[in-house]
Amino acid sequence: MLYKLTPAEAAHNILSTVRALQPETVALAVALDRVLADGITSPIDLPYWDNAAMDGYAVRSSDVLGCCPVKLAVVDRIAAGAFPTKTVGLGQCSRIFTGAPIPEGADSVIRQEDTTELEAGAVQIDDDRDAGQNVRQRGEDIQGGSLVLAAGTQ
Repeated sequence: MLYKLTPAEAAHNILSTVRALQPETVALAVALDRVLADGITSPIDLPYWDNAAMDGYAVRSSDVLGCCPVKLAVVDRIAAGAFPTKTVGLGQCSRIFTGAPIPEGADSVIRQEDTTELEAGAVQIDDDRDAGQNVRQRGEDIQGGSLVLAAGTQ
């Protein structure tokens, strides 16, 4: 026997037989093709600190802007994964590598291609085009507490 249903009745019959799935927690590796039940916020700023966008020398822009070539004393070497041990003062700089935290006192990274190594402990800055540049600011990509993925994202 055939029954004639209106679209509303058909929808009601179907929806009355299904139930919503409960959210579950799964490992990221098996989350493909799943939908987020809740939004995800970042607990921290990314990057977590001001850091070098390239290899070079962390300087005070006021020491190099309009002064090139200029000789600076190298007071520290900051590898990626290391932290600064000295503050950059007047006439000073720190050798720095991509991703390393910017030392206190510095506000720029002069790319190594625009420098000339001099005697031990000194470098010549040959070009000031990077003054005030090449520093990734704390929270520049993601700010702590901000929504990274919204609920409903697949």
